[in-house]
Amino acid sequence: MIAIFFGSGLGGIARYVMGRFIEHERYGLFPAGTFFVNLLACLALGSIIGFASQKHVISEPTKLFLTVGFCGGFSTFSSFSRETLSLIHQGQFTIAAIYVFGSILICLAATFAGLYVGHHFS
Repeated sequence: MIAIFFGSGLGGIARYVMGRFIEHERYGLFPAGTFFVNLLACLALGSIIGFASQKHVISEPTKLFLTVGFCGGFSTFSSFSRETLSLIHQGQFTIAAIYVFGSILICLAATFAGLYVGHHFS
């Protein structure tokens, strides 16, 4: 529990900093900060799990710190939901649809790619 607590705190801080940095670059109405943070979180999660399952060198507390804690705190489904609803409320249905389906497909692909890389190149 302590590992998860500290990991999620660090992940949340990293999400805030990275999200603000990415949002500083304007991408129109598209919520790029949350999109890219979630993409990176999925890639990292897959890589960590793939590496841990292949090498068995990561202790269980460290794995929980990195996956449930850091990656869980780093990614953000609540911001994704809020931004999607905001786009819908603004009448930006096409951007909302691209955001939803793009996030789901690309984040799943990133998790799979991370698993592959972690498993095969570790």
